[in-house]
Amino acid sequence: TYLGYPLNLSDYENRFLLSLFRRAPHAVRTDDLLSEAFPNANTPQSTLWTLAKRINQSAERISGLRLVQSVYGVGYRLCDGIVAHSNHQSLEKGDLHDTKTEKRTAIKN
Repeated sequence: TYLGYPLNLSDYENRFLLSLFRRAPHAVRTDDLLSEAFPNANTPQSTLWTLAKRINQSAERISGLRLVQSVYGVGYRLCDGIVAHSNHQSLEKGDLHDTKTEKRTAIKN
C-alpha cells in the first residue's frame, strides 16, 4: 500500500521498488537492479524504465507524486521526500515516510 491505498504492483515491480528502498536515498545501479528484480534472466535495461513508469503511474493516481526517478548514467533512486527508515525491522516491513505529505507509507513485498 502507499498512503493507505493499494499500489497493485507486480512481483517484479515490488522487487525493483524494494531494491531502491533498501538503498535510499542513494541511486542503485542498473545492473544491480536487473540482477535483483530478474534473477536468472537476461533482461534488457529498458525493462527497468517500464517498471519505474508503472510504479510512478500507480503512485501518481494516489498522491499525484512519483516514487521513482532515473539517475542519468547510474540507474534509479527513490524521489526526494521518500525516506527509508534506518531501522532494519521497518525496512523488512517496507515502511516509507513521505515527507511531502507527512504520512506513513508502507510498500508490501
